[in-house]
Amino acid sequence: MGGEERRIHARIETDLPCVVRNEDGAFEARLRNLSRAGAAIVGPPSIGKLGDAIELELELPGFADPVGVLTEIIRTEACPPKVRFGLRFVLVEPRQRDHLGHFLEALLERQGAGSRAHPRVYPHLEVVCTTAAQTRAMMNNVSRGGLALECDVPLVLDEPVTVGVHLGDDAAGLELRGHVVHVRSIGERRYHAGIRFSPLSGSEEASLRDLMAALLAGKH
Repeated sequence: MGGEERRIHARIETDLPCVVRNEDGAFEARLRNLSRAGAAIVGPPSIGKLGDAIELELELPGFADPVGVLTEIIRTEACPPKVRFGLRFVLVEPRQRDHLGHFLEALLERQGAGSRAHPRVYPHLEVVCTTAAQTRAMMNNVSRGGLALECDVPLVLDEPVTVGVHLGDDAAGLELRGHVVHVRSIGERRYHAGIRFSPLSGSEEASLRDLMAALLAGKH
């Protein structure tokens, strides 16, 4: 689930309470991100160590029952006095998979983590970026307010940009228009840019939400 692994499922950023269970009992933690394949949580060190199997229990207002899945700890990172755990789902029954899908879609309607107005979805998706010229780029995250991408062309602050997204041969393409709000170098001939969307029409907002739901479902 780390950056060194190829992500199949996009993850959504969040900050919600959750419960983790191991052979010693139950522990309260915070859910930092979630996908259909795993999650990141922050909690006490007693949750476990690399390779341990633990149960993650998620509860969202409006859902009658919590969603519980068996996971394996595949990464730990100290953030004293707590620890950030990377979890991979190892057993998800069909009914749990359906509940998890509904849970992810519900997260799209909630406020983003921290002070963000909208939740961010983190795919790793190739897109077409058009300014005065056209280039391919990698979209790193997207929300209802904008997106971030990496490219080998230094975009210009405040310039208008159109990002074309296509999820497959059978899916209609989507063009997202906005302007560059920040840009920085992240390596030799490699740049990171933030795009804020222009005001979206009702149909564009619906298409963007469908895109984010499709990314969370692994359709990219």
